[in-house]
Amino acid sequence: MGHWARIDDDNIVQEVIVIKEAELDTGAWGDKSKWIKTSYNTHEGKHYVPKEHQDFSEESPDQSKALRFNFAWIGAYYDAENNVFRHLQPFPSFVLNKENWSWHAPIQAPSLTQEEIDKGKIYLWNEELHQSDNTKGWELKQGQEIPNYIDSDIDSDVIDDPKALEEINKGN
Repeated sequence: MGHWARIDDDNIVQEVIVIKEAELDTGAWGDKSKWIKTSYNTHEGKHYVPKEHQDFSEESPDQSKALRFNFAWIGAYYDAENNVFRHLQPFPSFVLNKENWSWHAPIQAPSLTQEEIDKGKIYLWNEELHQSDNTKGWELKQGQEIPNYIDSDIDSDVIDDPKALEEINKGN
């Protein structure tokens, strides 16, 4: 048994299931070339000791088990050339860091002041602003104005914790 991700013709993950490879070999699950093996215990290029509720706290002594940099998720992009599961490019100006397979804005986000943090403010990327002036792009927003990125493929330098973003979107 193992985890397998089914990709579409654009290499976007459609589902992730646990199945025996022999079952996939029968063809009953469609074209086997559309199924890519993935490891539940691989996160950010490292393999972790298997746990029922993986918390990525204990690295495996055998890092050869790290598979495709990340465990696949629905909506992930399978980069066949580099053999990794990663996010799609969130904005045309973002650059892919091939060391950690994450997208980064072309300019660094400003630091929040303590007052801004206390008021629930956060910086969000504005591609249109950046395209009009490539020295700009980050906009300071109030928590309630933040769009819900949890179900999209945006991997922000500023917001990278889905639970924290969910709380922000709730207005907490």
